[in-house]
Amino acid sequence: MKRDGFKGLMLTCFLLAALVGAAVPADAVLGAYASGRQLVVVGSREYAPFEFAGPDGDPRGIFVEYWQAWSRETGIPIDYRLTEWPEALRMLESGEADIISGMFQTEERERRFDFGQSFLNIEAGIFFHESVLGVRTLDDLKGFRVGVAQDDFAQEYLFRHAPQLQLKIYPGYEALVRAALNGDIRVFIGDEPVIMFLLARHADGKSFRLAPTPLYSEAVRPAVRKGDSETLALLNSNAQAVPEDRMSRIVDDWTGQGFMERLPWTWFAAVGGLLLALALMLVFSNRKLLRRVGWTSDSLARSEERYQLATHGSNDGIWDWDRDTDEVYYSPRWKSIIGYEDHEIPNRIEEWKSRIHPDDFDRVMEANQSLFDNSADFFEVEYRLRHKDGSWRWIYGRGTCLRDEKGHIRRMAGAHSDLTKRREMEDHLRRNEETLREILDNMMDGFYRADMEGRLIMVNPRMYEMLGYARGDDLLGKDVASEFYYSPEQRKPFLEKIMADGVVSGYTAALRHRDGSPVEVETNSHLIVDQRTGKPVGIEGVVRDVGERRRHELELQRLVAKLEAKNDELERFTYTVSHDLKSPIITIKGFLGLLERDISKGDRDRVFGDLARINSATDKMEMLLRELLELSRVGRMDNPLVQVSLEEVAREALELSQGLFEESGGRVQGLESLPSILCDRPRMVQVFLNLFSNAVKFRSPERPLLVRIDVSAHRGNVVVRLEDNGNGIKAEYLETVFGLFQQLDQKQGGSGLGLALVRRIIENHGGRIWAESEGEGKGTAFVFSLPRSGFRPGQ
Repeated sequence: MKRDGFKGLMLTCFLLAALVGAAVPADAVLGAYASGRQLVVVGSREYAPFEFAGPDGDPRGIFVEYWQAWSRETGIPIDYRLTEWPEALRMLESGEADIISGMFQTEERERRFDFGQSFLNIEAGIFFHESVLGVRTLDDLKGFRVGVAQDDFAQEYLFRHAPQLQLKIYPGYEALVRAALNGDIRVFIGDEPVIMFLLARHADGKSFRLAPTPLYSEAVRPAVRKGDSETLALLNSNAQAVPEDRMSRIVDDWTGQGFMERLPWTWFAAVGGLLLALALMLVFSNRKLLRRVGWTSDSLARSEERYQLATHGSNDGIWDWDRDTDEVYYSPRWKSIIGYEDHEIPNRIEEWKSRIHPDDFDRVMEANQSLFDNSADFFEVEYRLRHKDGSWRWIYGRGTCLRDEKGHIRRMAGAHSDLTKRREMEDHLRRNEETLREILDNMMDGFYRADMEGRLIMVNPRMYEMLGYARGDDLLGKDVASEFYYSPEQRKPFLEKIMADGVVSGYTAALRHRDGSPVEVETNSHLIVDQRTGKPVGIEGVVRDVGERRRHELELQRLVAKLEAKNDELERFTYTVSHDLKSPIITIKGFLGLLERDISKGDRDRVFGDLARINSATDKMEMLLRELLELSRVGRMDNPLVQVSLEEVAREALELSQGLFEESGGRVQGLESLPSILCDRPRMVQVFLNLFSNAVKFRSPERPLLVRIDVSAHRGNVVVRLEDNGNGIKAEYLETVFGLFQQLDQKQGGSGLGLALVRRIIENHGGRIWAESEGEGKGTAFVFSLPRSGFRPGQ
């Protein structure tokens, strides 16, 4: 626990001062000023050497002597009381005390107290156990529980400057130091003189160290309760009551400087001279020992030369950390690896820690910490150090330690090697491999690599997907000919060709899919040759599924044909809509003129006739527009597919058309044979409703209408046949009836969109519909097939 030599002496002097005591009796002061006003000054009993209770319970310390001197100079008697720090703050706020002896001024405290002028500065620091690798700043405390005293300035400081730290609050400095000595915490923060004084009282206190740079330095000020202007004015008017030289003597007495000046140096000189004479006598009487020492020195020199030669030959940097002095030796090679000359880097641990890459810092500290935790006697770690030019060098660091008889580390040493070039090569190779892998993974064709025995050693995702496998591992190690050729004999001409020419282009064959079906492929492959021996070591190539290409071509042809049909339908639609919509409009326009004429003539019967014609034309236009809108919605605005009974669907449609059937005396047979399927229920009701209405519309006047329903199955589809005994259809019109606005009998009315709507609904379900008839007067059958499992366009 060192910051400089003076601080080490100060610890001993704190103990001596605490034991001997230097306080002026408070009773004498109070007696001298008994007639004046007495001020109650309160402070902490655990804040040595500033204020604490001596063996007899009297207040002692720097603050105590300052206030006693202040009392003598001002003639104002004081009553100095010591208690727990939180209690001292309470006493001041409640009026039980007039003055806090001294504390740091903060924004939070300013809301509770008023402050006088400063009379002393105190530094605070970071203390850490020797098992913790060197600590410099608050950033080094990440991951530790950091101890602080309750209501101490350090607590507010850390809340403001390092809110990310995990704090452990203790009721006072005594409890804080005791917790550290018991191992509850390994890092804590507080006022340096106080903590060093408390640690010096315990043998285990030597195991704690102080960070090299103070965390902060703050002025100590007396404080009064908020609004006590009288006492504050008294303090400010007497702020210079204690002369600076007197204050300096008080501090020197308690920090050890005055004590050192009073030591008997003449006596020390005499004793030193005696010891020197004794040493000379021993030297001259042990020449044999000196010769042996000389021989040993030569041996050590030769060993040192061998050591230097070995380290120079290994091109490694060497480091050596003396835990007692906290100094680190960095070899010239260690420094040159990161771009520095030997004289440019001081022998401090911070020179190394400050250059570690932030992303690697925790990992490096954990590796070094393993020695302190006794979990290892050796460590190795790869990390980055900042070069002098600002770049980063990859370092392979390793080290070990030397322990004392108690297992405490006294020395650490090790080496580090420059891995930058190796890591750059590895990164370059990795990037190339990642690029190659990305290309292979995103190829539209399969890629394979096989050894000369014909076993697969590498495939890309497209390759194993093409053959129906979920993972590439399912293919690796298997024989290509026996496992994956649909006809293994096709492998032989391929091998003959590639061994003769070194390359094969456009070779077609059939591979075996996982389900046993053939996959037509075309491959371009070449031999892999060992560059050293010139011998072939494998075969690799690209495989294209030409069967899939053909399927795509057929699908494209189908889509083109469908698009052409749609275009034809659109042309007919445009022509017919323009014609059929124009007809009602012409009718309406014409009869509006007649209506005007008949109204002017007062011909009541003709007026009603004109209105009837106009109404009929508007009804026809409305029906036409409604059915056009319904037709356009099919395929765009559909309902969810649900499992329904077609029997229920057909009976609902029959109920909706029941009036037509009763009027014609018709009936339907075979409804009970209809199965359940997955479909769009409302649309399927439209199908049956339009087919039933069509049967009624085109029934034969010579016999009662009968619609017979038959059901069969074909390749997973349900085939439904609705056959009536109506007028029948000529063969040349069996397909025409499904066109837009197609009406074989204009007298029957309607828009001609009913069967077109039925076809679109069926096709949207993935099915198809057609008409069958033996001719006029022999009835008509409408047959449609639907997949049982449902279907949507694009599936």
